[in-house]
Amino acid sequence: MNDQDVKALEGEYFVDVAEKPIPPKDTWKELNFQQLLELQLQLEDKAWAFQKNPIISKTLNSALEELRALIATHF
Repeated sequence: MNDQDVKALEGEYFVDVAEKPIPPKDTWKELNFQQLLELQLQLEDKAWAFQKNPIISKTLNSALEELRALIATHF
């Protein structure tokens, strides 16, 4: 275990390093159903966090619409 792993275990994180980065839209079709659902939750969390910022909120909601349509094709 290196120093960075120990710090992460202690709750110390770098703000410029995403814990779980959002994959680019052009790769969403390659994700399985479970990964798509996890991505949807991640985007919904971000949409809620940025609901007062109309530019970011619009972008996130648009991405969520596309993602939900993609998820619907898995049924």
